[in-house]
Amino acid sequence: MVPNDFDSMVSGSTDIEPVETENTGIQLANFTNRVAFDSDDIVIPRIRLAQGLTAEVQDGTAKPGQWLLTGYQPADELTVVPLMFSRQRALRDDAGAVLCKSSDSLRGLGEPGGDCAHCPMNQWADGDKGARIPPVCVFSYVYIVYVVEFQTLGLLEFRRTNITAGKTLNTIAAQRDLGNFAVKIKSSKQQGKRGTFYQTIIQPLPADQEVLNAAKAALGY
Repeated sequence: MVPNDFDSMVSGSTDIEPVETENTGIQLANFTNRVAFDSDDIVIPRIRLAQGLTAEVQDGTAKPGQWLLTGYQPADELTVVPLMFSRQRALRDDAGAVLCKSSDSLRGLGEPGGDCAHCPMNQWADGDKGARIPPVCVFSYVYIVYVVEFQTLGLLEFRRTNITAGKTLNTIAAQRDLGNFAVKIKSSKQQGKRGTFYQTIIQPLPADQEVLNAAKAALGY
């Protein structure tokens, strides 16, 4: 059973420091009421599309095809305002550990690293009976978005079977510019060789200036 209170979490420890009842060492001059965080101080949670084997589906807290964001209830659909964009690549081992990663899809850091365009991990291969095997280094479109329903930022990634949805969002962004439009993200049930899975559906929405202003304020511009 997972401990759910402080006493059970530290049970058995013999080197616990005593709890101070007074903040005698606190200097108010070291604090501020104006938020001035930089990118190293912030973690933007990833927006995930639940599949059959997703942990939240397995434990019964979500259904396949729902959208997940840590700290919030699963949702059938979300309204998001795309604010920032990047192209990325990631090479992982069988256990899911990152071996090499590129934050711009141009140059990788790790093993093998180097120029992504000429990396063998970024090349298609020939399989059995003429089948084509996609690159083991996975390319993705990544957006930082404002989630209207939760009034918070999230990271929305498009890769593999969802890459077409990413290109749809890219097209809208090219026409309207980031921060100037909202889209609804839904899911569509699909049947593949490995069974049922869900893909992302992008639905453009009319611009609501109040929502757009809130989105830009969340990112500090």
